[in-house]
Amino acid sequence: MRIIVYDYETEKVRGKVRKNLKKLGVHAQWSVFESLESYENLIKVLLEEEGENFRVAIFRVDLKKEIRKIGQNWEKVKFIF
Repeated sequence: MRIIVYDYETEKVRGKVRKNLKKLGVHAQWSVFESLESYENLIKVLLEEEGENFRVAIFRVDLKKEIRKIGQNWEKVKFIF
């Protein structure tokens, strides 16, 4: 699993990136997604939109390790481990 954290210069671009990432994963919080997609596919989506001032971090999470979530579910879609 991968955790994607991003920030783009304008809300217009952030909105487009958010829309594209929703096709590949679960929208966890404002600019945070969880996805099972490959690193290459995620990079392709993140670089589709124009913009010079942006920051992106993609963290790989080992599914064999404990992943703990507390509180309400992010969305109706959940990953089952």
